[in-house]
Order: sequence, then C-alpha cells, then structure tokens
Amino acid sequence: MCGGGGGTFGIVTRLTLRTHELPETMGGVFTVIRAASDAGYRRLITQFVDFYADHLLGPHWGDIVTLRRDNTLTIRMTFQGLDRRQAQAVWQPFLSTVAASSNLGCQRRRKKASAGRSKNASRA
Repeated sequence: MCGGGGGTFGIVTRLTLRTHELPETMGGVFTVIRAASDAGYRRLITQFVDFYADHLLGPHWGDIVTLRRDNTLTIRMTFQGLDRRQAQAVWQPFLSTVAASSNLGCQRRRKKASAGRSKNASRA
C-alpha cells in the first residue's frame, strides 16, 4: 500500500492471496520443561536455541515457544510434511539431552507428538 502518513490513510481496494497445497501429513509437539534454577534455565535456553537453529529452522516446523519467569520453557510446535516417527527423531537428541542433564535440574511435565493426514491428502 502506498501513500498515507501525516494523518492521512489509505484504502485497500484489491487483495490477492496465494494458496498452497497442504502437505500429506501435519502434527504437533507439545511439552513443558522446568529448570530447577536460574542458571539451569539459562543453559536450557542456550541448548534449545542451538537445537532450534540446527534442527527446526526450515520449512517443516513452526509455531510457539514460550519462556516464562518461573524457569519454564513451554513448547507448542507444529510440523508439516513429516510423519510421527520422523518428528520424534528430530526431537530425540534435545529431549535426551534434557533428560540426561542433571546439571540443568529439569523436569518435563508432559510430552506429546502427534501426526495425521491432511484433509486434502490423497489416500494412495
């Protein structure tokens, strides 16, 4: 949109949307991890950011990760184009590191990985 500014406004008269085919499979990973200390929480955040950059940044993953003041990392991420086994394989290194890291003092309160077929996916 061009124009506007200085107390003026513009009016949208036309909008074009591009649609894309849905992938064959879609799903989500949901977990909450709480660190026992502030130092452990800082290490957890560092590990997650590194894991995200190496494994999640790309076309398959998206959605929400929340950092809370009570040293809690809440993960609510969706994926597309992967099946459940593939999604679990992506997360296994990070979750195993968290489970084995006594120096983080972390507890996972819940976990879930689910996947299903898109409504428009062929059943070939």
